[in-house]
Amino acid sequence: MPVAVVRGRSAAADGPVAVGVDGSPSSDVALGLAFDAARARGAELVAIRAYLAPGTAAVPADVVVAHEREALEESLAPWRHRYPDVKVEALVAPGRAAKVLIGVSHTARLVVVGSRGHGGFAGLLLGSVGQQLMHHAECPVLIAHAAE
Repeated sequence: MPVAVVRGRSAAADGPVAVGVDGSPSSDVALGLAFDAARARGAELVAIRAYLAPGTAAVPADVVVAHEREALEESLAPWRHRYPDVKVEALVAPGRAAKVLIGVSHTARLVVVGSRGHGGFAGLLLGSVGQQLMHHAECPVLIAHAAE
């Protein structure tokens, strides 16, 4: 069952629905909720895959970005097919997922994320990214859990 957190300012009436995508089962659930929300609102969907740059120069940055973009497009493919009427922008962004999504929340009408349940007792319910969004997002947040 998804958890909705309404905080910050009122949702931007013309902003996109944003979704964090990491390839996990809960991320796939989040994608379904985000596509539904974008369609229901007549909004664009912005799918974001955040990544941390490797700590060495052994892997060129363009190779990392290409790999992350390919993973994002692979996650989006079945959803684009099911929702051909939803306009989707796919973004790959360097940085921690929570920080990237908090930044996006300033212009979004809704941010949707999955919860893998890491990060202590509270993390069992929300996950670390969800916890950060719950405290710092500037728009409503929807946190999805994968079915067990």
